[in-house]
Amino acid sequence: GTTSAPYSSGTDNVAVGYNAFTGHTAGANWNTIIGASAGSSITTATYNTCVGRVAGNSLTTQQYNTLIGGGAGNGVDGGDGGNTIVGYDACYYGDANSNNAVLGRAALFGAVGTNNATYNAIVGNEAR
Repeated sequence: GTTSAPYSSGTDNVAVGYNAFTGHTAGANWNTIIGASAGSSITTATYNTCVGRVAGNSLTTQQYNTLIGGGAGNGVDGGDGGNTIVGYDACYYGDANSNNAVLGRAALFGAVGTNNATYNAIVGNEAR
């Protein structure tokens, strides 16, 4: 195995899964990350919950996100956070999304570099 040194910083974080939460630094606190490669780009983000393979994979410094489902919020990498995203591939290309409530498979799926949604409630499979 490896030493715990790279993973000994931060406060009250939980990470389970292959390559989950591997990028975090001392400022990443109070995160719950479960799933292969989930939350793997988080550096100083706080108060996030990512559950599912690659859920929240692109988060870096955002906070207060709840991302549940394989691929949920995979591309969310900007904005202020505050998203609640539930569903397989929901908000997959999230870019600078913030303060959204998204529910449904592939809801608010988006496209690379074009999905900068804020303050939306989106419900339904593939809903836009």
